[in-house]
Amino acid sequence: TDNDLLKEVNVQRALRELRSGDVCFLWLAIPCSSWSRARRKDGRGPGPLRDDGVSLWGFDHLEGKDLAKVQEANRLVKNSCRIIREADIDYGTDNDLLKEVNVQRALRELRSGDVCFLWLAIPCSSWSRARRKDGRGPGPLRDDGVSLWGFDHLEGKDLAKVQEANRLVKNSCRII
Repeated sequence: TDNDLLKEVNVQRALRELRSGDVCFLWLAIPCSSWSRARRKDGRGPGPLRDDGVSLWGFDHLEGKDLAKVQEANRLVKNSCRIIREADIDYGTDNDLLKEVNVQRALRELRSGDVCFLWLAIPCSSWSRARRKDGRGPGPLRDDGVSLWGFDHLEGKDLAKVQEANRLVKNSCRII
């Protein structure tokens, strides 16, 4: 019960510990009972309680145990988001770290202590090891050496992809 983030006292304790520096990493796991993709519309088990769009926080028609399950999971997520924030372009343009205003906001949040952990993930489209010189797919756009920031011969879409990925990495490094 000391780790139950449904209890405000535990949320406040976690925030204090993170801000003090006594704890430098806090692993938060949200039960997947209401978020699981295993909940399908095909009738072979319990149906979904939410979707990725308008009903992300739960379908309007829920009631009883399903409604309680969704509300509890939502409170856990919202309390966790007071401690941790994920910067992902999929959540809206205010998370686009190619925009300086968003980089500055992330830096302010971390400095203020209101956000103690910011999750950043750089798209691997131009960094991926899956891009090889084997002729069975797109070739590499960079290497691990002299051309880490992109090959000199790139142009068009490949050049734009590398330049954007480079800016994301550099902005992420500023935040880290």
